[in-house]
Amino acid sequence: SAGDYDKNGAWTVVFQAPSDIVYNPKVLTQLGLPVPTTWTDLGNPVYKGHIDFQTGTNLATTGSVFYWLYSQMGNASWTQLMKNIAANDPTIATSGGAVTTNAVTGQVPIGIGSYNDYLTAKATPNATVAVVTPNPTLENPAVAGIAANDPHPQMARLIIDWWISPDGQSATAASGRTPYNAVLAQKLGLVPPGIPAVNAWGNNISTVFPNASYWAAIYKNFFGG
Repeated sequence: SAGDYDKNGAWTVVFQAPSDIVYNPKVLTQLGLPVPTTWTDLGNPVYKGHIDFQTGTNLATTGSVFYWLYSQMGNASWTQLMKNIAANDPTIATSGGAVTTNAVTGQVPIGIGSYNDYLTAKATPNATVAVVTPNPTLENPAVAGIAANDPHPQMARLIIDWWISPDGQSATAASGRTPYNAVLAQKLGLVPPGIPAVNAWGNNISTVFPNASYWAAIYKNFFGG
């Protein structure tokens, strides 16, 4: 789709990472806490000390979720929500995958995670983990790019062409990642079933990443890291 590739051929979206709220139901029951069902619930003070997420400054899963909220809420309401979440003293996890691990172990029972990590954790025997996927499903796109001054740019383009082909998308799915091909992703159960999906960065990811340092600074101001 337009906006999912660079018109000059420098980069192309090749897979996606659906976001979710991952939690440990056993620990939440022990703490007497309700299950958060929306992104804005993370600002509820009852969750103070019980939330973690990857740093937003790298504009990955957390950054994409918060950016989408900004696009929907407007600056004033969004800023207040970020302050509310920051007031809950969230732990900044060492990685996106660590968020789900922390939920499974109960170390930090609620987090902003990736659906792929949830599926991996769920497949582990005796793992106590669950997710809520607020509507719509927020996709964080991953891109393959061609380096400047690449000595073999046509070979690079051939690799990307393979990556977005049915064979390449199937190989992506076999690696545990969610293919960009929406039909294949649904068929293989690699996206939350029955929930419409949108690109968390909007219709064109190029509108955000030229201003990456601007957004990174905003997230650092709220949450550090």
